[in-house]
Amino acid sequence: MLVYWNCYQVLDAKADPRAWPLLTTANQQLTDQAAKLTNQSLWHSFLENVRAHQSIRHAYRAGALPRP
Repeated sequence: MLVYWNCYQVLDAKADPRAWPLLTTANQQLTDQAAKLTNQSLWHSFLENVRAHQSIRHAYRAGALPRP
């Protein structure tokens, strides 16, 4: 996920149109991995305590919002 995050940042900084699809793929893979975790505490830790995971989720949510 860290590689996805770093690639997204570079593409986004250059306004490359591949940034959003890459972020979408990263978010989907992250969501799929988290769905396999049955322990609630582990699930929360996986999504919220890993910096790259936090960043991907935050950027995806922010990108899904309508831009002014």
